[in-house]
Amino acid sequence: MDWSRAKTILIIVFALLNILLAYQLWSERLWFSSAQPELTDEDRALDQILTLKEIRLLTDLPEETPELGELTLNVHPKNGVPETIALDEPLPFDDLDIGKMTTEELSEALQQELSYVYSAADSREGVHVLFQQYEGYPLFDVKVELIVDGGMVTSLRRLRALELADTGNKGQQVLSARQALTILADKYLEPGEHIYDVRLGYHGQAFNSETRVLAPYWRILTAGGGRYYVHAITGAVE
Repeated sequence: MDWSRAKTILIIVFALLNILLAYQLWSERLWFSSAQPELTDEDRALDQILTLKEIRLLTDLPEETPELGELTLNVHPKNGVPETIALDEPLPFDDLDIGKMTTEELSEALQQELSYVYSAADSREGVHVLFQQYEGYPLFDVKVELIVDGGMVTSLRRLRALELADTGNKGQQVLSARQALTILADKYLEPGEHIYDVRLGYHGQAFNSETRVLAPYWRILTAGGGRYYVHAITGAVE
């Protein structure tokens, strides 16, 4: 046997094998990098603080960053205390798929004029919460609660916003959910906290007069019972 020739053949075979393996590794890395979107500075800042404080994010973050401004409104009842309305005919709660019903369907079922959006994060056993909306965004301080007793919706507890209007000031692009959450997690959240709801809407101070002004806020709920509002323009935290 010509060992010199066999040795040459083996060297060529191993070289080709190495080239094939290198190509396979390169193609896998190329596919992974193209399949995974590149992290932005916002992503990296948020990931860093969440990892450092061992905070778990249990919900997807909204991507929206619209231009929003302040709202003025009047409330009913004027004293800011929700009114209770008993239904003439209680409704079986199981028949109300309120998470999927349109505003019109819910209004017809409850025989009330409503422009509300359901919030599973704020609901609890026996009480189901819907926030009044303005152009698709919830008013966190204005809501209706469906009171359920024995599987039946027996009454509503409701505060209404009337004469809703923007203040006339030019809207500004809001902070992203990632920016708001980074501000909150860095300075306010305790290590090990769990975040389960992040939503953009409007918020103001407690109602103590008929006319109020609401500003855009990111509202963030934590499993530890925390309810935080991050001003969507300035980043101030309540």
